[in-house]
Amino acid sequence: MIRIFVLFFLLLYCENLYAVDLLQVYQDALRNDPVYQQALAQQLSNAQGVPINLASLLPNAGVVFTPFIAKTIASGSAVNVVSLPDGASASASSTARGYNTALTLNQPLLDFVKINKYLVAKEMAKQAQALANAAAEDLIIRVAKAYFSIVADEENLRAAGVIRAAYKKQYDQAYHRHKTGLTSIIDVHTAKASYEKSKEKYMTLEMMLTNDKEKLHMLTKQYYPDFAILKNRVPLINPDPNNVDQWVETAEQQNWDIKAAQYNKVAALRNIKQQTARHMPTLNLQGGYGIVFTRTIGDPIAPSTGSSKFNTSSASVSLNFPIFEGGQVVAEVDKAKYDYEVASEKLDKQFLETIDLTKENFYEIVARINKIKTGASLISATKKSLLGMEESYRFGNENLINVLNQRENLYEAERDYINDRYLYLVNFLTLKQAAGLLSDQDVWMVNNWLNHAKN
Repeated sequence: MIRIFVLFFLLLYCENLYAVDLLQVYQDALRNDPVYQQALAQQLSNAQGVPINLASLLPNAGVVFTPFIAKTIASGSAVNVVSLPDGASASASSTARGYNTALTLNQPLLDFVKINKYLVAKEMAKQAQALANAAAEDLIIRVAKAYFSIVADEENLRAAGVIRAAYKKQYDQAYHRHKTGLTSIIDVHTAKASYEKSKEKYMTLEMMLTNDKEKLHMLTKQYYPDFAILKNRVPLINPDPNNVDQWVETAEQQNWDIKAAQYNKVAALRNIKQQTARHMPTLNLQGGYGIVFTRTIGDPIAPSTGSSKFNTSSASVSLNFPIFEGGQVVAEVDKAKYDYEVASEKLDKQFLETIDLTKENFYEIVARINKIKTGASLISATKKSLLGMEESYRFGNENLINVLNQRENLYEAERDYINDRYLYLVNFLTLKQAAGLLSDQDVWMVNNWLNHAKN
């Protein structure tokens, strides 16, 4: 029993020791994001269009079973025979019981409308699958953007807190120096203005953090207390291959949004053929087999009792040639042609957007790698410069405004460095999305670059 309690508390301790990471957030979003779930449901729905439309090309068979009972009462000297359903007969008063069974078979032999409708359904199913794949990649990007916005906000908030404390210290120092006559009241007001501005920035970042957490909640329907941040040293990987034209070529061939637009264009072309086929004849085979059984029982005065059974079979071929439908077919064909033009323009637009997205993220990856490398050096140099300026200010050899400006420069350098590190990851994932190469493995890889210990 003691071991169970010890194990329980160890599990609680380990759970509290680690922060939530990108992979866990992504797995929660897979289950709870309504946009992604909608895409999956739409894919399953469109997939059913294939067997539904295929069924119209296959034989249709049915059986109808109709039991019946008929009672006939005849009176008068001229009455001796009464006709009953399906050839049965009785005289005077009689009761007929029986059943009618019919088996029908219908097989379309030639129907271009149904054939093209089936082909349209296949293309729409392919489009829905491509859109579902695109939605899976888009979910990774949306989760990454939301997650990295939060951790960037948290790191910027910590940096802003340090800067705020430094401004407070600078303000207190200026106040005491003024009290001792070492500086003017102008330095006090200047230091206080910088301190108040730093407090405003801190509150703005707090609001941004709250808003970004709500955006993540929309994806996962979860709230998380702590988030794993990037390790101090992460690999800065250039695009491989390091050639933007090769990435563009891959994107044109494998991007899921482009594939979806291509399937949509093919479906629109098939729809033109479907509507045009309404001018063409249809050929159908019909067959049937029926059984009619009747048993008749007469009254005791004039008995007429007996039974009968009829077997019938039939087969026919029908040719239907449409002549005129009030101009509806012509209008439907014209509409299908316009829909095809719309689909073509959407495909062209998707090509342009994908190429632009690919190039933009390729170049941004290269630029951000350089900015991250120079940003670290800039922070180090700015810190050293600030320390020297603060020391000179204490001895009266430096202007306070210059010190405050340099402190602001340090804050901006740290902010840009933090943001560039996380935006680099977003650019890295977005480039693979544009090329149709993004997968769960990329989430695993980026997740390994996080520091999972609680901050």
